[in-house]
Amino acid sequence: MNRIFFDQLPDDDMYNCSKYSIDQWIAMGKPNMLIGWFYICSGVIYDLLYIPVLIVMLQRKFFRRACYRIMFYLGVVDFICVTINSIICGYFTLIGSLYCTHPYFTYVAGCLSTALWTTSCATCFLLAINRCITIIRPKLADKIFAGHRTTMLLCLPTTYFLYFFLFTPPLLFSSKYYAMFFNPFMGIPGFDAKVEEARYASPAHTVNNVADVVLLSCTYITFCTLIARTPSPETTSPKQQTFVQATIICCINAVAAVIYVVMQFLETPTALIVIGQVAWQGSHGAPVFIYLCMNRTIRTAVLKLLKLKGHRAGVIVFGSAISPSVAVTNQSIGGKNRCF
Repeated sequence: MNRIFFDQLPDDDMYNCSKYSIDQWIAMGKPNMLIGWFYICSGVIYDLLYIPVLIVMLQRKFFRRACYRIMFYLGVVDFICVTINSIICGYFTLIGSLYCTHPYFTYVAGCLSTALWTTSCATCFLLAINRCITIIRPKLADKIFAGHRTTMLLCLPTTYFLYFFLFTPPLLFSSKYYAMFFNPFMGIPGFDAKVEEARYASPAHTVNNVADVVLLSCTYITFCTLIARTPSPETTSPKQQTFVQATIICCINAVAAVIYVVMQFLETPTALIVIGQVAWQGSHGAPVFIYLCMNRTIRTAVLKLLKLKGHRAGVIVFGSAISPSVAVTNQSIGGKNRCF
């Protein structure tokens, strides 16, 4: 993003579009109505469902709890990122956009979506730590996350966002593959992707994705182990649901993280690239379904907000990357850190 701040984008050799005329760039685009509308419709559904959930989380009975403050922060990040990687990318797909047909718009959207993805990963890990400490040492969790300390801890993912937003190369959308790449000329005639690979590589993004898969998987395994060891008979149903939910969460996140790293360096089929894009969208959008379907407290509050009557509720999940939030019983979590 610093290239735009210092007005370096037009003259930057890495992002220079002078090789072809604007008409030639437009002609090289590959519009796709089916994929484009799928991206847009899924993004609209995710965001529309997120709105009442985020409003509910701002209510005092929720927002005074550390886990819900983290979940609200994560929800805002997910909402904005879905707007970009689903709705805006869907629009780009419909019109067959390439970087050089809309350079500034594509670049800013890329900077934001890249930074928001990594921020989501960092926030999910923070929420996962919050849930695990709450189960193991509830009193310690109260001390670490009490009051404004949670807000101070959220400065860490915010700093992470600023680093990726300002100082790392962004993922840029290309209708050649209906996804985002660090190399803006991927698949364009006259550009050798293998030769130029090193110029556009983002080691920070690769490290983030690998760490995301490893750390969140380890944290989810730890969480599930702690739930499994909970002696209360009331945890039988939550135990089963938690393992299933954690598996789904880890799988969606891992698919998005791994495919997006692989396709930056290796020739990847377009179908697999689109799957990676959809998984990335789902990694930010799936949490809202978890909140509404498996978090009884949030679902009840949302139904009340919408003046609807709820049905028999389920339990809360642990969060996800996708967005964490955890399914545990009253015996597992005490005091103001309970998130259900």
